[in-house]
Amino acid sequence: MAENPFPGVNPYLNSVLLQPGGGWEMFHAEHIAMIRRKLDVIMPENYYSASEKSMQIGLPDASLPAMRTQPDVSVFRKDEISTVAPSTTEAIEPVLAMPLALPTDEFDLMSVNIYQTEGGSYPGVLVTRIELLSPANVPGGSHHDQYMSKRYETLMHGVNVVELHYLHTMHPVLSRIPSYRRRDEGAYPYYIIVGDQRPLINEMRVFGAAIDQPLPEFTVPLAKTEGVLMDLQDVYDTTFAGARVFSVIVDYDKPLLDADAYTEADQKRIAEIIKKEEQ
Repeated sequence: MAENPFPGVNPYLNSVLLQPGGGWEMFHAEHIAMIRRKLDVIMPENYYSASEKSMQIGLPDASLPAMRTQPDVSVFRKDEISTVAPSTTEAIEPVLAMPLALPTDEFDLMSVNIYQTEGGSYPGVLVTRIELLSPANVPGGSHHDQYMSKRYETLMHGVNVVELHYLHTMHPVLSRIPSYRRRDEGAYPYYIIVGDQRPLINEMRVFGAAIDQPLPEFTVPLAKTEGVLMDLQDVYDTTFAGARVFSVIVDYDKPLLDADAYTEADQKRIAEIIKKEEQ
């Protein structure tokens, strides 16, 4: 599998993923799975992580045609069923034909939930949620209000919330964070937002990453004073290398897709990195 040639988030891949039908949901699922696996290796033994329903709402792939409502089960008379006989002495005909379960207007995204257990109890206590933010749930997205409501409720219940913002074309989830899209002074294209609810800390920490910088290492808060150091860049690179499709859908010989979404300075940095890799 090809490796990520960039020190941080791959802008060629990101620009493809964030196009309509570009595959963001696929990357979302792969990256969440890699984060969960990493956490299970580095966390203390009385914690575990699970991929569970996100606070976010996903939208269907825009490249797919609109779906029409279909019944759950269709029952046909035997003479209405057309089948291709298998390579056996006898044709086997179904008694039921059911339509595929296709998306209508939305689907569930996944997040990583971290639980603390005592004495092997299950499911334990939810202490931290890790969300990979998606376009529909940040400012300007169709489900931003719903996400912010669930986010507020989660924080009020004392659960830590970690949000990964790789959406350089979208405003950050919190208005106080400088927006790269708006070209605010001091803005970064990528952010990690840590809502740390531990009693001795109780603060919101924001980490930024530039085009030519690796995603930062940060502490994932657990319970009380506990936490684990997460090398997010390692997880990102593992995600990129672990699925062939991500190297297939990028073409470094072609102009950067939607280049204007990056500042002129960052466009130059991207070109310099690619040129250096080719030498």
